Amino acid sequence: MKKIICILGIVLGGCTTTQNLNPEHIHIDSLPDDCIKNIRINGVEYVENGNMKITVSGEVYNDTDLYYSTAWFNDSGIKINTLLSKYVKQTVKKGLPFYWTIVAPSSKAVDYKVYVSNTKIEQ
Repeated sequence: MKKIICILGIVLGGCTTTQNLNPEHIHIDSLPDDCIKNIRINGVEYVENGNMKITVSGEVYNDTDLYYSTAWFNDSGIKINTLLSKYVKQTVKKGLPFYWTIVAPSSKAVDYKVYVSNTKIEQ
């Protein structure tokens, strides 16, 4: 059903391609049906303990559930393994922007990649 809605939206002009404004930091997986638009990293800050905090925002053309996960990397580019990298389910509504605030597991994290999908991916 979602495919039909999205295809109809494409035909009518209401559902364009996913626009990822930070492709180096946001990896979008299997989202052709959900039509995310304007997904971006809004900011990178550091909290009191020195951990990186990022804010992600975007919109969807149709009500849907999204799953997101964050991989954190140290200054050598090695992935930091943490239980906090599990996928989180977020219900998002058409016409309303969504915002996710994500904090690194340690101050050793200097880079990141956010993964977004419409299905939960087992890790």
